[in-house]
Amino acid sequence: MSTTSAEKGPNDDYAWWEVLSKDRKNYLPEMKVKNFGVRAGDRVFAGTSYYA
Repeated sequence: MSTTSAEKGPNDDYAWWEVLSKDRKNYLPEMKVKNFGVRAGDRVFAGTSYYA
């Protein structure tokens, strides 16, 4: 989750997800989660998964 600023502007807070991989064909860049408002100081749960 980005926690750069609680003000309106180019650094708005938002939840996001991404897929990391050594193989660039399986990589997905940061994707903003729509309809899920967050602000600096909010508590969120984050999880990771690994698929061999």
